[in-house]
Amino acid sequence: MKAFQFRLEQALRWRRTQLDLEKAKAATAAAKIAAIRTEIESCRQARSTAAPHVNPQNSGDALALWGAFAANNAKRIRDLQRSAQEAERALAAMMPKLVEANRAVKLLENLKETAHEQWREGFNKELEAAAADAHMFRLHAGRER
Repeated sequence: MKAFQFRLEQALRWRRTQLDLEKAKAATAAAKIAAIRTEIESCRQARSTAAPHVNPQNSGDALALWGAFAANNAKRIRDLQRSAQEAERALAAMMPKLVEANRAVKLLENLKETAHEQWREGFNKELEAAAADAHMFRLHAGRER
């Protein structure tokens, strides 16, 4: 019997490549979201550590500068939050493609496994038939002596 060959092997390789691409896109989008969230947390930390301590020696200029910093920081946080929401929407839009690519790979892998099992059953039957023929040949050859 000839060796097992899956007729759709090339299609399976292509689907796996597509799945890998979708996984890479999703990983990139998730990394972008994580980076934005890290930056948001960094801005919050900077704001809390840069807050002026109330004492009589603080000048009006120092308080004005801190107020401008706090306003810019708050604007930056809002912008980053918007960016994070957009990135999350982009990731959510990618998920159906990722699920579909995964489904297509699983389908072909299941077909391959089924075909391989059928081939294995046929191979075993041929092997059993050859063994039976060999046994019968030995029995027949032993009687002719």
